[in-house]
Amino acid sequence: MEENARRIDGLHEAIRDLGDRMERRFEAVERNMSSQFRWIVGIQMTTLIAIVGAIAAATLGN
Repeated sequence: MEENARRIDGLHEAIRDLGDRMERRFEAVERNMSSQFRWIVGIQMTTLIAIVGAIAAATLGN
């Protein structure tokens, strides 16, 4: 019985460690994604400003 209890305790510990590692990985992915999201939004805003500027220049130039 003791051996089975030790195996079950070891299994619980392994599952807990796996959960902790997965949590750390997901946090790292979330940090990276937020950084990429900011870059994408920045590029889109820059493109929008350039397009609006080009349209305004074409309209006001005539």
